[in-house]
Amino acid sequence: MTATITEITNEQYDLFCGHEVGHALWTPIEGMVLGIKEKINSGVLNVVEDSRIERKIKNKYPGLRNSFIKAYSQLYKDNFFGTKGADVNSFNFIDRINLFCKVGVSLGIKFNQTERDLLNQVESTENYDDVIEVSKRIIDYMKQQQKEN
Repeated sequence: MTATITEITNEQYDLFCGHEVGHALWTPIEGMVLGIKEKINSGVLNVVEDSRIERKIKNKYPGLRNSFIKAYSQLYKDNFFGTKGADVNSFNFIDRINLFCKVGVSLGIKFNQTERDLLNQVESTENYDDVIEVSKRIIDYMKQQQKEN
């Protein structure tokens, strides 16, 4: 059996490498263990941490900014996120955060005021302790929304 190699653009290569280097530099193993210990949803934790490390890598290497924008735009267009034909505003809160942080404002994702406040907290995380705290707040909010619906 032969493996198929999918071609990626230079910008996507920069994005994927930059993303993983960001994790290597700033995602502490101890933090991940703490997240597991405290039973924090790993999907939520990952979205919040991805936002933090991608922001940090783009600040450390500003030349990556344009690559990230182009790559995420192309990935979205190619249905990498499985959103083709879907109303992104119908997605759950953490998925909307993920798309907003990666693809950007061009998607027209809507957030209510509470969600906007939490999104601002996601975009302001500095360290992994912040990531854990914001993740807990997001999970609490999503649980509250689920009860109300």
